[in-house]
Parts: sequence; C-alpha cells; structure tokens
Amino acid sequence: MPAVITGWGRCVPPAILTNHDLQQVMDTSDEWIVERTGISERHVSHVGSGELGRVAAQRALAAAGRVPEDVDTIIFASVSPELLIPSTASLVQQHLGIEDAAAMDLNVGCSGFVYGLAIANGLITSGVSRCVLLIASERLTWYLDWSKRDSAVLFGDGAGFFGFSCGLEFPKLSPRLVQAVLDSAFVQHEPVEYAIIGDIVSGRPAQSHAVVLGVGFLLRQPVGVAIR
Repeated sequence: MPAVITGWGRCVPPAILTNHDLQQVMDTSDEWIVERTGISERHVSHVGSGELGRVAAQRALAAAGRVPEDVDTIIFASVSPELLIPSTASLVQQHLGIEDAAAMDLNVGCSGFVYGLAIANGLITSGVSRCVLLIASERLTWYLDWSKRDSAVLFGDGAGFFGFSCGLEFPKLSPRLVQAVLDSAFVQHEPVEYAIIGDIVSGRPAQSHAVVLGVGFLLRQPVGVAIR
C-alpha cells in the first residue's frame, strides 16, 4: 500500500528576535545578516521542542481528520530533544494520549526531516505501520552562544509536522522522490566537525547547567560553511 501525506501542521513561537535586536548585543547589523543569510528575524520558544511538536501534531491530525488513536508510529526528528531517555517522541505520545504506538527520536542534524520522510515511507509501504506522525522540532536558541555572530544569527525555534497514512485516494510518494531527498542529505564527512552541541570538556550531552557554565553551546568551527 502506498504512503500518502494526509495532514500537516506547524507550531511557531510567538516571541520574535529581529536582526535589530541582535545588533544591540553583538557586533553585527541587519544589513550584515541579511546579505549573508537572507534572515531578518527568528522565533524564540519559551517551551521545549516536545511541546512545540505536540502542538504541531495536534494541528496536523485535525487537518487530516484523524484522532490520536489512529496513530501507530511517532518519529521525532530533532537535535534539541527535551530528554535523551525516555525519548521526546514518547513524551509527545503521552501528551497526545496515544496508548499503543512505537515512538522514536531521530538525531541527524539538518537532514532529520528528510531521513524521517524515508523511514515513514518505508514503514507504510512495508505494511509495518498504517499511520505515522513525522515531527521535526527544534529549540536551538537554548544552546546558542549569543556572543558569536557566525552562529547565533542562524538559528531559531519551531516545529513542523507531516502525517502519513496508507491509502489510494491521494497521490503516493514516488520512490524517485524519496531517493532524491535522501541523496540531497548525503554529505562528505570532514575530519573537523562544524557544528557541535554538547559538553566540550567531557563529551556529555548539553544540559541547562552546562549552557550556563559555557560548555554546552552550539559551536561552529571555521570551515567552509561558517559565515564571516
């Protein structure tokens, strides 16, 4: 049975941080940021990535005419999960009131939604799942070093969601499309990592206390993708 996209939703925090706000706290300007990134503002969340994902999921279920009980798999793509154990996907499952579903987190950086798309497609077409929630959610502002303009200006918070079901009433996901988006996610691994979230002293995951101490920031090394 083919996989079809039957619902979609998003959750964008109401608080907005503009380039003009940033130039008050760091050596930058609206012109400098827009010229290099095209970004003029970003959203900042007061709640965690799981809560952002829950709201996006509820909206998408409503758009699809589905109820939480229809869901049998939840995929939560994020590099800023609320917890490592249990998975943030399981928190979303609990908050949605879903009692019987598989729930997994997916941490592959910017390509999380792309890999999640392929996994959801595979689960549906193989018959393992019949209704999959794919959530991509980030609260990256929690990890930023606001003194570094080459990284702090790039990131914001928010969540997006797709619901997948098996069926014939909608155009199916083309295998060629799935392969194309996967190909776009493949990158050559360089010996120097360019984006790191974690404790740079011990290698432990970044937690709130680590951020306060200055060892849990999202770091960017000066390789090709850094903006100058």
